[in-house]
Amino acid sequence: MAGYRVLDLADEKGLLCAKILSDLGADVIKVERPGGDPARNIGPFHKDIPHPRGAFTGSSPT
Repeated sequence: MAGYRVLDLADEKGLLCAKILSDLGADVIKVERPGGDPARNIGPFHKDIPHPRGAFTGSSPT
């Protein structure tokens, strides 16, 4: 997707989409509301359990 520019106006529900588009080569520009994006306060893992599979799928580690 090199050559494309994406304007990211999404909330925390759109984080993965912007990351995937960026990974595919698009130039993603994030626009945050005044005071910053609330997603900055969300930890990188589901329920703060450091497990790679649970990070995006929401499944718990076994």
